[in-house]
Amino acid sequence: MVFLSREKLFEGLSEPNEADAMRFILSHTDVKYSFFEDFYLLKENERPNGYFINTANGHVTELELVLNQVNKDILPLIKEFKNLRTLILHFNLNGKIPDFDFKIFSITNLKIFCKGKVIIPDFFGCFPNLEVLRVYGYNTAKFSSIPDTLSSLENLSFLELNGIKLKRLPNLTKLESLIIICAGLEYIPIEIFYNKKLKWIDLRGNSLTNAKFISMLKDKKNVYFAI
Repeated sequence: MVFLSREKLFEGLSEPNEADAMRFILSHTDVKYSFFEDFYLLKENERPNGYFINTANGHVTELELVLNQVNKDILPLIKEFKNLRTLILHFNLNGKIPDFDFKIFSITNLKIFCKGKVIIPDFFGCFPNLEVLRVYGYNTAKFSSIPDTLSSLENLSFLELNGIKLKRLPNLTKLESLIIICAGLEYIPIEIFYNKKLKWIDLRGNSLTNAKFISMLKDKKNVYFAI
């Protein structure tokens, strides 16, 4: 892992479109970033506090964006980063997040933090190769609709929704970890639990109408279950 200055960051980017997009992002945010090369080599619990941009082989591979009511429209610029693997979004605003209709195939890890009355569109189909999704709503955010596009993500193995309002979950049959905490969840398809790969289930703080039947599944061997 190598710490980079802002000048070294731009010198190391091999694609002009990436460099232009990064300059625009940095000029439209007041967040103080740290720039790294090969930052992904560190485990998540070993990383220092702060906001980061990571590069590898001349491309941005990890990007953290802090978006508010003024600069939220810079979100579509992420399409310029063709090798982006991890995207971390902080939404400090009230209202709906800007939607987009293009696909970003490189992103496998998406983490979203919502501070305010944020409304999240069902745009997860724009990340067709997503493997890990975490959304933190702090009990004020909600989805604009049931995020049915989650069921189209063939590689999604880890899903965490914490403190974001969601009454019903779409049928997700390939998960290995399912964490939905304090979401006001009322219904979850039973078919999700027939998945033999599912080894971690945490549904605390919800009001599931089929909770009695789901609790019977606690007898599944080698599965962590909390409800």
